[in-house]
Amino acid sequence: MSNRSEIRPGFADIAYANRRRRVNFLDKIDELINWKPIQKKLNKVLKRKPNSVGAQPYPALVMFKALLLQSWYNLSDVQIEDSLADRASFSVFAGLSLDHGVPDSSTICRFRNLLRDDFSGLLNLINQQLAEKNFIVKEGMIADASIVESSCHPVKQEEVELPEDKNEAPEIVTTYSKDTDARWTIKGKKSYYGYKAHVSTDNNHGFILSGHATPANVYDGHQFSRLVDDSQLAEGSLVIADKGYSSEANRAYLAENELLDGIMRKAARKHPLDEAERAYNKALSRMRSKVERVFGTFKRIYGLWRSRYLGTAKVEAELLLKSIAFNLKKAALLMLKPEVCP
Repeated sequence: MSNRSEIRPGFADIAYANRRRRVNFLDKIDELINWKPIQKKLNKVLKRKPNSVGAQPYPALVMFKALLLQSWYNLSDVQIEDSLADRASFSVFAGLSLDHGVPDSSTICRFRNLLRDDFSGLLNLINQQLAEKNFIVKEGMIADASIVESSCHPVKQEEVELPEDKNEAPEIVTTYSKDTDARWTIKGKKSYYGYKAHVSTDNNHGFILSGHATPANVYDGHQFSRLVDDSQLAEGSLVIADKGYSSEANRAYLAENELLDGIMRKAARKHPLDEAERAYNKALSRMRSKVERVFGTFKRIYGLWRSRYLGTAKVEAELLLKSIAFNLKKAALLMLKPEVCP
């Protein structure tokens, strides 16, 4: 590629543009999103300057779109490199000329790591545009969490550390894998080793407002206030959550921030729920299906039942990148087929 910072179309691109084909969600995303603010933020984060000395990098927006394609189709770094080279629709969406080369897997990996701490800001930028087009209406949110298993198979290892004082007993250190941030948890009488993905969605169409990751043994209720803060709700918004978030502290937090309490009621010892409370929970449960569909899509289509990377920071970056991809595709499919909500 003679100049990667200015990828100009060639004869192959013109031929492809004139070829008749079915409009897909990638075309709709390009119609829907103004990429200039995204490109500006990417360049600011990466601190790239035009006409810099040395080999020219691929444009930041091209690399970001490659990460989106990787998320939508659940591809590894090697697979997205091959797909960019083999599939014309991938190259056209990313902004790569069919007459030039594509970024290799190591370049894609390094770019994703450089953006690791900035996917939350990119999600907010995308959501702002979706809100302006009335896809996201922040009249409330739904909070939930789901387990993401570690990419490392847990194998128990015990090492004996001898103390300096011979009179002291040796210390036994137990580890399970190279993924030292991951932790064990039990759900439904089954043990899992990994992380929890904590997500909030709007209660209209189910677009993702915020998300973060923690080790799997972290209590969901302690992550509630962070989800609400990151969702940036207006006063008077309804906040829905299941019984796992039911606590006096969380209800007091909602009252202090003038938000409506939609946390399901939880029975206590010798204080079962009455009929009205059971009916209230049943009504909220129907609304919670929107966030449950998000996790279903993550695990069934985006492969997020298991993490690709090690460590809480990288798992959170993976979650946020897939959240951006989820929101963009959902909006595009609503444009193509309004009755379809992935």
